[in-house]
Amino acid sequence: AIIGIGLNVRVPPAALQSVGQPATDLARAGLADPDRNAILAALLSELASTLARFEREGFSALRPQWQAHSAGHRKPVRVVLPDGDVVRGRMLGVDDQGALRIDTGEAVRRIFSGEFDPRPPRSQDAGGRSRQADLDPAADLADDPGPPR
Repeated sequence: AIIGIGLNVRVPPAALQSVGQPATDLARAGLADPDRNAILAALLSELASTLARFEREGFSALRPQWQAHSAGHRKPVRVVLPDGDVVRGRMLGVDDQGALRIDTGEAVRRIFSGEFDPRPPRSQDAGGRSRQADLDPAADLADDPGPPR
């Protein structure tokens, strides 16, 4: 398995503005003097502990915590699959095997691998211009228990 982690520690304001989407860094989030080495050490320690638990108990033991911290829960998302296909829909969370569950409006898709984009999906109008996808925020998600409380 491959785990990718991106963490902005201290980014110049001009660079944050040029990203094209909301972004921040640890310094702006209140970490007064971020020490990259200390942050890396803490991150690796927590990652090692979590991976050991994953190996012992499987993903189902980590699922409640994942669901509680998921920023994309019940929101429109876009996933580019390894073959280049794009799945758009509303994120329902993950199942006990760690598959991302996305309600496409036609079916609930289980996705194990892909490039996840939490920004609202875009589609094109008849003139080829991008627009927000038409996803009803009040859509019936009765099969979704929501994040644990």
